[in-house]
Amino acid sequence: MSYFKTIADMRVDYTEWLTRRGDELPARLKTAAGAIVNFETICSRHAVVGDSEATVHALKELGQKTGATHFLTWHNIGSVPHAVVKESMEQFAREVMPQL
Repeated sequence: MSYFKTIADMRVDYTEWLTRRGDELPARLKTAAGAIVNFETICSRHAVVGDSEATVHALKELGQKTGATHFLTWHNIGSVPHAVVKESMEQFAREVMPQL
């Protein structure tokens, strides 16, 4: 969550800076500028969180919707211990990647 809080804070700072300059906000910032980024928002809009089966399903669906053929995965989020990050990456490679 610390990563997403940093991003949200930067977004608020950026919108305030544009407003002070008198610049019009881009459409992507008008609707959600300053919105609170919580765990539910991250899970539903910014990440795939779940077991291997749910991850395969979500990434296949995302690929179909967007035409994406490559995904960048991020397993080291915040203060997750190295052993857990390594285990997550190995599980992803073993159980998810072959099905994509």
